[in-house]
Amino acid sequence: MRKEKRGAQSARDNRITVIRPKKELVLPNVRELAEYRDLILLFAGRDISVKYKQTILGPLWLVLMPVLSALVSSFVFGGIARIDSSGLPYFVFYFAAFTLWSYFASCVTYTSTTFTSNSLLFRRVWFPRLAVPVSHILSNLVSFVVQFLLLVVILLIFWASGTDISPVWGMVWLLPLLVLQTALLALGVGALLSSLTAKYRDLAGLVTIGVDLWKYLTPVVYTASSLTGGVRVFCLINPMGPVVEAFRYIVLGAGGSVSVWFLLLSLAETLVILFVGTLVFSRVERNFVDTV
Repeated sequence: MRKEKRGAQSARDNRITVIRPKKELVLPNVRELAEYRDLILLFAGRDISVKYKQTILGPLWLVLMPVLSALVSSFVFGGIARIDSSGLPYFVFYFAAFTLWSYFASCVTYTSTTFTSNSLLFRRVWFPRLAVPVSHILSNLVSFVVQFLLLVVILLIFWASGTDISPVWGMVWLLPLLVLQTALLALGVGALLSSLTAKYRDLAGLVTIGVDLWKYLTPVVYTASSLTGGVRVFCLINPMGPVVEAFRYIVLGAGGSVSVWFLLLSLAETLVILFVGTLVFSRVERNFVDTV
């Protein structure tokens, strides 16, 4: 009897439990992300330190990059192409749009390689995988805040020199909402792209090209009002189109417009992209180890 009991006990001790992911699609748990907020902040700090580590100018690139981009655009699109800037100085016109667009582009670029860049970490430790893209959104938000403060300083300099720049103070409260929508759109697009690059690595090289193409489909170096007919409508149904237009108009008082209907359409598109992107992301994260 004792031998039989020992055999049964040994059999129970040698049983193996296999845990498999659920087959149905499940949205990421927002409450779970909130519980790992300290880890998200840690990842965000790591991104900031790594980005400027072993560079000559370090964080000064936060200031130099948008300034150089605005100067080049002023020369090419303003000085040579003579694109209408609604009477605003070309440098201010482009810098205002680049401030928001750079935030979106950086977030999409960084989050698009979430699985491939963190494959070793994901294999060793479990935590909500969406914490990494969210950390990229937060780390790039720091860069946006610095560049926005630089934009304010530039506007004060131009205003002191006699340039007619009048922000729409009654709509300033809308700026944080536009930044939040940009962050959510970037998170959705980045999550979707990272799911694709996890399986098809060659797509990672096309992300930068795609983002650059998207920039020229967005009224960054021009205004939507300078377009006509179907081209203007196509520009504004682009989810980033009305956001950039509204952002520049509120900050400068010109160079864009605030179209309620197109902003609502943009918000709807953002929520759909965010839903689809996070849904696909949660699907891929369960078996990405087999593909990455």
